[in-house]
Amino acid sequence: MPAQLTVADLLPSDLDDFKREGSIATVGADASSATYVNTNDSTQRAILAVKPVQQLSGAVLADSLKSAACGDGSGSSTLHVDAHPPFAYATCPPSNGDAGSNFVWVNGQWLFSATSSDPEVLVQFVNLYPY
Repeated sequence: MPAQLTVADLLPSDLDDFKREGSIATVGADASSATYVNTNDSTQRAILAVKPVQQLSGAVLADSLKSAACGDGSGSSTLHVDAHPPFAYATCPPSNGDAGSNFVWVNGQWLFSATSSDPEVLVQFVNLYPY
């Protein structure tokens, strides 16, 4: 992963058929997010969030991935801490009537989180993401 990436690089305006809807939002003190919509089917949406992190390893990495997977660590998570890059997949409890699927990974100095109410849309979106 290139060292000098900006948040704008990490949250591009488009990923194949997924286009960023609106501008990049600031989330909390140090995270940013964007909503993406599939131009072929506007019901297919994904949210991508990025946050800078220090080098994580071992139990700290596992805890970071699990807590990021559903925000509060709830839901059913599968962790792959030894993968390259390390990642977690989670099915989160219902929120506003929708259960969500979340894919979280660490690449370099960044923690990424992609979320969608449709697990197939999430897989498609994550597979298109370059980092």
